[in-house]
Amino acid sequence: MPNFPQSQLTSNEKVFNENKKVIVFSMGTLLEPAKMPIDKFKTIVEGLAKLESMAVIWKYDAQQMVDHKNRREFLKKNAPNVHIMPRFDTRSVLSNPKTRLLISECDSRSALDAVHAQKPLLCMPMFAEHFYVAEKLRRAGVAVVLLPHDTARITSDALVDSIKFVDANYAHFIDKMKVLHDEIENEKINPAELFLKAFEEIGKNSE
Repeated sequence: MPNFPQSQLTSNEKVFNENKKVIVFSMGTLLEPAKMPIDKFKTIVEGLAKLESMAVIWKYDAQQMVDHKNRREFLKKNAPNVHIMPRFDTRSVLSNPKTRLLISECDSRSALDAVHAQKPLLCMPMFAEHFYVAEKLRRAGVAVVLLPHDTARITSDALVDSIKFVDANYAHFIDKMKVLHDEIENEKINPAELFLKAFEEIGKNSE
């Protein structure tokens, strides 16, 4: 991978061998760490760094990294608990017993990945579909939606507080997620109706 030292990329095995709970941070292409403004990048890193008892796997497109050296050094210096992984199978990582949470923009794909693995979500919605899906998940009791929705105003404290809330109430979220998972698996709920219908709703609202 050009211009990105392999020594700074962490394997799944190394992270899960640590005696820590694991968080998966995987946002959409418009909020990839390589593309986000440097001040927002630092805010998120500073927040994740406060979670010393947790390991964070950050899905990171290194090939598209902007100002990669400065960001890499900032991560290494300020957040040793954050592990960079450019590519991995999200469902497999979420399914590991040590994984506690998925932080996502909450598009339909990430929602279904979380339901499949029966792991709660912290939603940071960006666009209409995301807000629709995030609200569905919140009402089902399996997600927290980070407010305010405007990502330009997300603070490190708000991020940390939301993660700690999910962790403190983990059993409750897991119980709710199991119900949702089983309803989908037993075809009592059609996932297309639950999540993918967002596109239909967006179309109606835009007419």
